[in-house]
Amino acid sequence: MRLVDDARQFWRLWSVRVHALIALCVGAVVSDPHILTGLVYYVPDPWRPLAGSFAGIVVFGMPTVARLLKQGGKSDG
Repeated sequence: MRLVDDARQFWRLWSVRVHALIALCVGAVVSDPHILTGLVYYVPDPWRPLAGSFAGIVVFGMPTVARLLKQGGKSDG
């Protein structure tokens, strides 16, 4: 298996940080599903399909955009 050149610096990549944030949110919802039902309760019925689509776009889009942007290398702190 071949890794990218900066594999040892993976934690500096914004895409990895965004994925970690999403993983924390998913872990919180899995540990207490009432969090999600509580959030859905505050969204009005007609807006729920749009809110669900927006959530999907954000969960997919944030790491994707973060990965497409130029990210720090070894010299960045």
